[in-house]
Amino acid sequence: METRNDRLKKTEEMMRLQESLNVKTNGENWKAGTARNGKPINWYRAIYMELAEFVDSFPWKHWKDNEEMDRENAETELVDTWHFVLSLALSKGFSAEEIGNRYFSYEEFVGDEDAGIRKERMLDPLFVAESLIALCASNSTHLRDRGASNVGDRMPVSMIVTLFGYLTKSFGMDFEDLYSIYTTKNVLNKFRNDMGYADGTYRKIWAGKEDNEWAREFARKTRTPEELYDALKKFYIEGVEKGD
Repeated sequence: METRNDRLKKTEEMMRLQESLNVKTNGENWKAGTARNGKPINWYRAIYMELAEFVDSFPWKHWKDNEEMDRENAETELVDTWHFVLSLALSKGFSAEEIGNRYFSYEEFVGDEDAGIRKERMLDPLFVAESLIALCASNSTHLRDRGASNVGDRMPVSMIVTLFGYLTKSFGMDFEDLYSIYTTKNVLNKFRNDMGYADGTYRKIWAGKEDNEWAREFARKTRTPEELYDALKKFYIEGVEKGD
């Protein structure tokens, strides 16, 4: 069984990876609220936009028949959301222990036999996702009103991390799954940036499959982020770029 110390180490590792990715993507001063291209950074908006894609992975459209949930895409969108939740927490100075405490607060809640209807609703992933979207949308508006560089209040961030923990729990994604998929996607995001994602020259479809699928496949065959990066690079250069 995973211990509290195991969780802390994995949280610290994800924070380290996210910090490195943000510096690479947005520059050394990303925590000040502005990317290297001069655009203001709005993590709240980034979170709720990814969550909207998570919701769209569910068969919620009443005008369509025979829809099925796209679980793999939903997992990908959750992990993309986690990138931005971590970034927001890092920008506000949260420690790994603080993030872990907020993320795992659902353990006490779901064990509360008196929670009643609250428990039922908080174990519905669409209800939790839409609650989180509403919270982030509200803070995005406030952020715009006061300026992107204002560090603001930490309370909304604590609530966001807590709700994200509930969301992964309700969706059936445990922390080990989140960590595994996150580290894979983090490496892929770094690889995309190195290969021209920002200027539009990068190709996401490799031999008929999206790069997310290839990254998961290679992750099962490699042991470290560095090995995964090298495997992606070798396949992309030899199989995609030279395939023209």
